[in-house]
Amino acid sequence: MLSFSQFLYEQFLILEDRLNKIKDIFKNKIDTSHDTLAQHKDSDAIVDHFATHADPTQNKAHTQWIVSRYRQGQFRQEDHPRIREALSTFDRPAVKAGLKAAKKPTDINQYKSLSDLEDVVEPHKESISGKEEEMQYTARTSELAKVLGDYTGTSPMKWDHFLDGYLGYTAGLIRMGTNDFMADIRGDVLPSKSVQDLITEFPEIGRASCRERV
Repeated sequence: MLSFSQFLYEQFLILEDRLNKIKDIFKNKIDTSHDTLAQHKDSDAIVDHFATHADPTQNKAHTQWIVSRYRQGQFRQEDHPRIREALSTFDRPAVKAGLKAAKKPTDINQYKSLSDLEDVVEPHKESISGKEEEMQYTARTSELAKVLGDYTGTSPMKWDHFLDGYLGYTAGLIRMGTNDFMADIRGDVLPSKSVQDLITEFPEIGRASCRERV
């Protein structure tokens, strides 16, 4: 049985391995000439930037899609809040169910541009924006962010974004390690999960190949 610290370390290695494979795909292949205000010119730094600031998933499942579209000149590095908002909305279970019912793609790789994705998720934004600040969260929002939202009267989604911006990948590990405790504080009951269950939530473990098209 893995100790909790060993589990966190393994998750860190899995995440690093995934990002390293993405970095290998784009190594020295990103032209930033369309982005005159780009802070990052090196391909590895660009991948890290979008993984940290634009991809809302803990396992950085959308990073390759994001970097591929950036490479095509679809947006700038400073557009990361816009990208994150679109992807966060797209990943909501209710949105996915609506897209499926409307026979629209639920696989991010079927969207060729950020604009196409934004057009699809735009009708669903009101269900979040119309809520009180502390009630603004989705199925992917961490329990830690919900607690912070409850105590401050601010949006849990904004807390997750803030933590990701300042702590990077470490924020995901902290959220994973505090979810049960924070759920207890809020009086929620989360489904019990074994260490193996948690590990398998990270896609392509042991066989991460990042085969999606660049």
